[in-house]
Amino acid sequence: IHAAYACVQAYHGAGRELYVFFNSGDHSGASQPHRHLQLLPVDCMRIGLDNVEHGGEWTTLADKVCGKPKALPFAVFTSPISARMSAEEKHLAYLSLYKHAVEVAKPGVEAVDGGEAQISYNFAMTNTCMALCPRTAEGTTAKDGNGKEIGRISLNGTVLAGTALVKSQAEWDVLRTNKTALSAVLEGIGISSRMA
Repeated sequence: IHAAYACVQAYHGAGRELYVFFNSGDHSGASQPHRHLQLLPVDCMRIGLDNVEHGGEWTTLADKVCGKPKALPFAVFTSPISARMSAEEKHLAYLSLYKHAVEVAKPGVEAVDGGEAQISYNFAMTNTCMALCPRTAEGTTAKDGNGKEIGRISLNGTVLAGTALVKSQAEWDVLRTNKTALSAVLEGIGISSRMA
């Protein structure tokens, strides 16, 4: 976490932002079985938003919800992060988020610090925030306004950036135009924020 944050800080020092994410477990959207962090330049995620209403104001979702626990349809736990924090403080903040997520996802189960993860989750980090989302499903089936199945939408840690990759134009059209479909997908990937 400390090394990844050093990368975030280097980008920030150069006037750019970097988004770091980690997918853990079967329901997290992980594409590889081994643990690894992924780093995305935020300006690359903005590509194509020039002609979208409020596109110029877009910023990562993790930053928008930091400190606002009920802001999304799925539970997300957040903690501020800064360059003033030591490596140990950053790690302890991450462990606190993970332990809170385990408590919510598996009531009565005590989180352990080492070994295999006890839950599936996505972790994200920006220049100012760490966010962790416990996951119960990789995705859900998207339906159009008539209830017709369009496809299965799978989400990974980029969901905490406020982005999603879709596999077809039909899936994109449903998510873009049908707020009910988008809400159903988001509610279907994790634990309801009402339960957190």
